[in-house]
Amino acid sequence: MRLIDGNDLFKQTCNTPLYDNQDEDIFLDLILDAPEIPAKPIVYAHWILEREPDNNPYCYHCSHCDSDFHNIGIKCASKYCPNCGATMAKEIEDNW
Repeated sequence: MRLIDGNDLFKQTCNTPLYDNQDEDIFLDLILDAPEIPAKPIVYAHWILEREPDNNPYCYHCSHCDSDFHNIGIKCASKYCPNCGATMAKEIEDNW
């Protein structure tokens, strides 16, 4: 499935000459009657590895919402922030 802008498709269809007006009306009705899918924008962020003064790693925090996560594990961080839902698409930043 892919999300599209139904309003834009409707406008483009109305401005495109079709062979048969009856087909055009059916197509436009299908666009107008299609269910709306609630969608939210994708937020991208990265994990920032925090270290203790003795340089031992102790947690990650999200670069988007700045929440700390001690239970994620130092060796493997989640692909998503459990607090804000950001997709962790960037490299882990290591704070020294």
